[in-house]
Amino acid sequence: MSEQAGHNTTGPKETARGRMEGGTQTSGSLSQGPSPRQPLLSVITVVRNGGDVIEKTIRSVLEQNYPNIEYIVIDGASTDGTVDIIRKYADRISYWVSKPDKGIYDAMNKALDHVHGDGHLFLNAGDYFVGQSIPEMPVLPCYIRVFKKNIFGSVRPYRQKNYHLGLPYCHQGVLFETRGIRYDLAYRVAADYNYYLDHGYRDLSFCRSSGHVYHDVGHSKRHATIRDAEIAEIIGKRFPKLWVILFRIIVLSKKVLKAILKYTGIVHSPG
Repeated sequence: MSEQAGHNTTGPKETARGRMEGGTQTSGSLSQGPSPRQPLLSVITVVRNGGDVIEKTIRSVLEQNYPNIEYIVIDGASTDGTVDIIRKYADRISYWVSKPDKGIYDAMNKALDHVHGDGHLFLNAGDYFVGQSIPEMPVLPCYIRVFKKNIFGSVRPYRQKNYHLGLPYCHQGVLFETRGIRYDLAYRVAADYNYYLDHGYRDLSFCRSSGHVYHDVGHSKRHATIRDAEIAEIIGKRFPKLWVILFRIIVLSKKVLKAILKYTGIVHSPG
């Protein structure tokens, strides 16, 4: 872990348990924007060994013109220089900490313990805002536009889907209301879908802005088999069994289509 730099009250400090933390909250200051008409929004970034991508994520948040942003960064005890990058921006981050966690959803829960915003959004390392992505007057809860690369390598907007069949919109594009709800750590990959439904959300409206979120290939994409099993379990607990059957048919169809595309050389990886 890097040595403490300077004596800035918002800079990093070693806690009694050996973790590093800093930000304006540690000096007793809370985020407060100039306009009470605009809700305070907490943007949360979780990262572990993301030194090659974290700075772009941080800068995209700090470059937003929206005046009421609280920014929280949770690092899972990175060893690749990520903490040094976070420390560069400590005076503009509300709270950051570097300590071991039990995975991405545990890290998100730790972040939620420090949220003071009326609403919150997760923008993890590798994801970033393109342009002015935070709506000028957000009406919580809502979606904001998200773009990602498809299996052909083209950047396209994320499409909304049926909430009976999984998370209806990209997790990084949901402005949640802050209600004290936490992620269920029993789900390793699909806890975001469960978290969404725990809020009572179904289909949400879009809050328009001139920018959007770019979403990197996510945690769930790298563990698709586990993800699909967990989604089927959540659907079975929440909705009639017919939706579980339909979900499994869709999953099988996608696997067949990707295998055909890969075999014919149209795509070279599952994506």
